[in-house]
Amino acid sequence: MPQSKKSGAFSLPLMIVAFLAIAGFLYWLSITSEPTEFAVAEETLDDQFGPALDLTLEQFGENVDGYVDSRIRISDVQVRNLVGADAFWFSFPQEDVNDYLVRVDRSRVASDFQILPDDRLTVSGTVHAMTDSVIDAWEQAGVFQDEGQRPAVLVLESFLQADSIGIHADAGGAAGEEDGEEAEDGN
Repeated sequence: MPQSKKSGAFSLPLMIVAFLAIAGFLYWLSITSEPTEFAVAEETLDDQFGPALDLTLEQFGENVDGYVDSRIRISDVQVRNLVGADAFWFSFPQEDVNDYLVRVDRSRVASDFQILPDDRLTVSGTVHAMTDSVIDAWEQAGVFQDEGQRPAVLVLESFLQADSIGIHADAGGAAGEEDGEEAEDGN
């Protein structure tokens, strides 16, 4: 079957027209399109753990065990005594309430963040029930620096696992900040 020369005569011009149409379409897209903006959502601790309940030292001291499994934030906590680099005791204003233990979650708070006795802090975290397995895990992790610290912790019914700590500077800037500003770590 002989092929006619007319069927191939339009192939080259149609191919050129198709390429020009595609090139024109791409050019039109490049001048009329707008760049895409991506919104980056930063995950905060409130998003991850839920909002923290703001409490005063007095409120927390009145019903410590009532806040177990709750995320709380307490301002103006004064460090009384350290338990290694990852835990500390603080006192309540009420005379009849025992000191309370805070364990710093180093996966959330920078490892070089240092807490010193008499620091004034804002502490956020979750109140957990104290169990023998928690104490054993702390001992294996080297939280206790001397033999007297484990028995003191054994009598506790709960502790605060801090995921965010802010140090309050005094008016003289002793904590490294000026004019009473707060240095935050962990948020």
